[in-house]
Amino acid sequence: MQRYTYATMEALVKSKLNGNALDTCILDVRGKDEVSSTGTIPTAVHIPLDQLDAALRKSAEEFSQEYGFTRPSSSQPVVTYCLKGMRAEKAAAILSDHKYENVSIYPGSWTEWSENYVK
Repeated sequence: MQRYTYATMEALVKSKLNGNALDTCILDVRGKDEVSSTGTIPTAVHIPLDQLDAALRKSAEEFSQEYGFTRPSSSQPVVTYCLKGMRAEKAAAILSDHKYENVSIYPGSWTEWSENYVK
């Protein structure tokens, strides 16, 4: 499992904002209250960790209706993050349990991102 540095994550976000790497899913697994008070890393999607396992069991239609985006396929790259990295590790394990093949973790997570990112 790959671990992203801040520089790698910043490059990925810039690439996605420029219309590239669109198949890579940046997944925020913090709680709804955390996301509503701080926002997310640009281009990220959000599923709270406590909902992730159940979300991945939903049909594609149910998933997109509930979360507002298309569920990534098991072959798509997914990068998980949270506040400080612990929930991101758990999310990566859940994704692996669901046979996701290309899961990475951004261990610096929101804490590192919010301290460094300049638009």
